[in-house]
Amino acid sequence: MRALFSLVVAAACGACGSDESHPAEFSPDANLAKPRTCAEVRQGAVQSGAVWVDDAPAACGPSAQECPIFDLSAFSSVCKQGVPYATCKDGKWVVNCNPDAGAPDAAND
Repeated sequence: MRALFSLVVAAACGACGSDESHPAEFSPDANLAKPRTCAEVRQGAVQSGAVWVDDAPAACGPSAQECPIFDLSAFSSVCKQGVPYATCKDGKWVVNCNPDAGAPDAAND
């Protein structure tokens, strides 16, 4: 009986060890396979600070990439101050506000 118990415990521990040494298989997000261009972003909408295109958060390529959206009515109410622009952050297009844009220039007085 003791030998059977030892065998069961050893088998169980062996299974645990194999799970820990093999990470879960990576399955990429469908959006990451199709980064959106600036033209596509300009046709999107904002939801919770992110740009959505075709009912999904818009993926993007390199971080810090920017896209002008200040002239579009779909994004006009996003910023309380300044003008909105889209930027690539962590693989997704997000909307930021430039508080200095559109402010009067004191040097022109």
